[in-house]
Amino acid sequence: MSGYAFKNGATSVILQLQLYSSVLTATNGGLTGLSGSSTGLIIGTRCDTEATFTTYTQAGGTIQTIATLGTYAAPSAANCRFAQVDATNAPGLYELQLLNSRISVSGAKYITITVPAVAGLNLLQMAPLVIPLTAIDPYNAASALQAQSSENYTTAGSQGTYEGILNDIHQFLLQSTITGTAWQVYKQNGSTAAIGLTINNAATPTSIARTS
Repeated sequence: MSGYAFKNGATSVILQLQLYSSVLTATNGGLTGLSGSSTGLIIGTRCDTEATFTTYTQAGGTIQTIATLGTYAAPSAANCRFAQVDATNAPGLYELQLLNSRISVSGAKYITITVPAVAGLNLLQMAPLVIPLTAIDPYNAASALQAQSSENYTTAGSQGTYEGILNDIHQFLLQSTITGTAWQVYKQNGSTAAIGLTINNAATPTSIARTS
């Protein structure tokens, strides 16, 4: 499960994990008190394009602490950062910081994060954290339009892509010439033909048809 998504290639990503105790307590089952030195702690990450998990372990000394919660600090190579958020107000909630390279795996559509082992963990309640890695930044409302960088156009007789249709309309409105019954739409350089159209009458046109 996941409550958020990030663009593949996002940097300084801060994640949160909810861990549950094997013993139901007054903290509503939240497993508190964990750190990178907790016996047996293992944190695993794997993108959908990867064959194996990248793991960080207490035994291997690859789980570093977080100096200031909510402030990203790149872990050392082959390490992650992990710390408890608030044992009183959010029992069982932990912050996790990964190297930027783990959120930038080529072609990956999601990353899965697991905590398969640590003393006192309730594995029955530990669902993997699956975080979508998107092509467009979900936190930038303008990114979908900003990402449209190629100048493509539709071809006569085909439906075309959304990008091509938008370019067709844009250039039809801004860069075109009419000679007799020939209506020529140009690409953004103003000289290369993009779309060829024909109107039925040069003086009093009532219809238009695409020719190229």
